[in-house]
Amino acid sequence: MYMNRRQYLGGIVSVGAVAVAGCSSGSGGDGGSDDSEGIESYQRVDGYVLSKSFPMEIYDPQSGDRLAEVHWHEDWKHWHQSPLEVPLDEWSAYELRVNNPDLEAIPIGEDRSLQLDVNRTEETPETLVAVQPTGTFIEMNGQTEGTGELVFRLVSDGEAVWTSPALPIEVS
Repeated sequence: MYMNRRQYLGGIVSVGAVAVAGCSSGSGGDGGSDDSEGIESYQRVDGYVLSKSFPMEIYDPQSGDRLAEVHWHEDWKHWHQSPLEVPLDEWSAYELRVNNPDLEAIPIGEDRSLQLDVNRTEETPETLVAVQPTGTFIEMNGQTEGTGELVFRLVSDGEAVWTSPALPIEVS
């Protein structure tokens, strides 16, 4: 059977559309499906399902700009847009969002089943940055110039139920 150029290109576009639709479908990906098929154990947190690829993001609450986001692969996780810059000698606010598979925010806070905990890694000097999480907000005060890392944990009933990869920060 002979196909003209238009038929050939139409076929390629159709196959590409089907492939893209498969990547974004609700079944096991970041779509809206909450069935147990395709949901990994690291996505299940205290009755919620986290986004498979981008479970956590940090925003500038004044501008709404995304400053950093966790990107989760099957066997590797890391932060995009890092290091997070923290100004020296001033308090700055950051908004943390925990995402479900539809990339909608999961409620966290003192009056919710999930709370936020933020800690410096062991290699990060205590004098680098002061951190105070409150609900979905994190206040940080850069105390000395330098670099370090922070780890974000979701806590339920006093127990850490999900831990982020270490976020590189730079105080300057």
